[in-house]
Amino acid sequence: MTYLFYLKSSNPHLLILPISFVAPSGLEYRYLRENKGDLKLLSTPDLEVLPPQFEAIIFVSAKESNLLPTGITAKLKRQVSLLDIFQAIATTLDAPAITQAINPDEQFQKVREALSAQSTLLIIDNLETIEDKEKIISFLNDLPNTTKAVITSRELQVIYAPLRLGALSEMDSLELIVQQADEKGLDLSDAEILQLYQRFGGVPVALIYAIGQLANGFPLANLIDPAIQLFADIGRFCFENSIQSISHRPAYQLLLAIALFHQSPRREALISVAGLEANDVIASESLTKLERLSLVFQEGERYGMSALTREYALQELQRQSEKEAEMRDRWINWHLEFSQKYGGKDWGDWHSQYDYLEAEWENLASVLDWCAIRDRYIDGRDIGVSLAYYLYLYGHWDRGMAILGWVIEAGERREDWLTVVQLKSMGGWIMLMMGQLDYAEHHLSYGWQLSNDYGSMFTRCEIADNLAILYIRKGDYPTARQWSETCDRLTLELEDPDRTRFQIYGLCTAADLFYQEQNYVKAKELYQAALDLALKIQWQRYTNYTRGWLADIAIIEGDFPKAEKLLMTGFIAAERNHDRQRIAFFERCYARLEFAKGNFERSQEWGIKAKESFYRLGMKSEMAQMEEFNALQFNALNKLNYGHILQ
Repeated sequence: MTYLFYLKSSNPHLLILPISFVAPSGLEYRYLRENKGDLKLLSTPDLEVLPPQFEAIIFVSAKESNLLPTGITAKLKRQVSLLDIFQAIATTLDAPAITQAINPDEQFQKVREALSAQSTLLIIDNLETIEDKEKIISFLNDLPNTTKAVITSRELQVIYAPLRLGALSEMDSLELIVQQADEKGLDLSDAEILQLYQRFGGVPVALIYAIGQLANGFPLANLIDPAIQLFADIGRFCFENSIQSISHRPAYQLLLAIALFHQSPRREALISVAGLEANDVIASESLTKLERLSLVFQEGERYGMSALTREYALQELQRQSEKEAEMRDRWINWHLEFSQKYGGKDWGDWHSQYDYLEAEWENLASVLDWCAIRDRYIDGRDIGVSLAYYLYLYGHWDRGMAILGWVIEAGERREDWLTVVQLKSMGGWIMLMMGQLDYAEHHLSYGWQLSNDYGSMFTRCEIADNLAILYIRKGDYPTARQWSETCDRLTLELEDPDRTRFQIYGLCTAADLFYQEQNYVKAKELYQAALDLALKIQWQRYTNYTRGWLADIAIIEGDFPKAEKLLMTGFIAAERNHDRQRIAFFERCYARLEFAKGNFERSQEWGIKAKESFYRLGMKSEMAQMEEFNALQFNALNKLNYGHILQ
């Protein structure tokens, strides 16, 4: 990140320039006056300003090196002092009297005279590395009216009005890639251009360097592969000076800690992983320092960094194995405590706890992936078990099965049968919901066998009920009833609130059987009993579940007002709790209701929503059913429209 600082003399107008003039690529000369009488207005969101045009541009850079496609090369001459600036002014304006002056006062006067002779733009690049900073700032404050000055710095200077220059937008980045590729004779496809942007972000120097590497024959596949580290030269050129200024300080710890997070971390997570919990004042000062150096940026309660900064920080961390091990342990422990605090079973309005997990899901998933790759079983197991119900209810089914699958496999190798049984139950249920009935049966049957010796009574009840629902889905109702009765018998051995939870499960499973057999009177009686019991213990998930089925029966019975009331209440609660599966079922129910009422267009809208929701969840059977239903809706709508035409 770079800051532009606008300075002016006594001229009352603030000079506003786009960043393109700062790059030493010739673009700055677009501001040279070619036609003094040809001035056009530039539109901005709030006002119109005259475009800046100058008769002379002086560029002074304190950079220590240049980044070329062949690597970093040291600059033969750095301009780091006030005398260097005077020399640059003398050379550019062809004013030898400046360097011939005998004393500093006379030299300063000659500089003012030379600058006053024409409109001039003076650019001071890399202020943070200049030596005579105070003298230079004093000089810039006393420039003649004909001169405007702009300074750039990675470090925020609060004495002037700054403009924070972030990464280029996607559109500007793509245009830069195209321009650089054309200049170097490279033929890149649209897909390759986009891949380069996704790899390097909107950092111009990185994009230019990458195109230079391609021009030198570096393989594109290696350049865009995130598994291959970016060139060290890019990171060194962009960050080395800034990071050297904070090395061995708390700010450095925070920088390395941020790099561990897949998504921008919350402040408390960052400070904990950096090991700075004991001193919040130092942590706050250090975060401010990182922001001033443009190494991190704040987004509400979170702190982020560019992909390029993150990769450089990770390379720094990898060179310090002991520090990385300590920091990784704190990183894992924070996410473990977080998942145990907000995970677990879904009592009440579970969104009040699971929403915290959803906000951190990408970070939690990255920790689990890291544990899996390095076989950190205990940590991965404890986090995975805490997240099991959240993964199911918030619809992270594919990723959830990958996580649970790794924990189950690693648990089997270690003969951690208690965990294996518990996760076999949840994994089997997710497969069941996704319509993978054979895989679900294998998981649940194997889990049931192990549960005789290793499973808790809660898990045994859960597997028995899941098997009952599995056989309902397979159309084997006698076997389903046997498993339902087994679950009812085991439920008597539980203590509350788990006993009541499984009584509700049992009522709903029995009701499902009667519903499939089209005994809607008995099904409604059992669903209502389950709803009353769920309301009694404030179990939000099953109040929604039973409302959905009662609404479905009300539609069959033609009681549309009752169906609408049940759906409205349940749908609001399902959306609030982010119960993606239940939302899909409510959308399907709304489609059926509107169809029964003859509102075919409205029914079709709900049907499309339901199909898309089932598709996102991977519920293939329900998705196929909705395709058939949507075809029925389409035919009904066509007949209706045809009838209107005949009339």
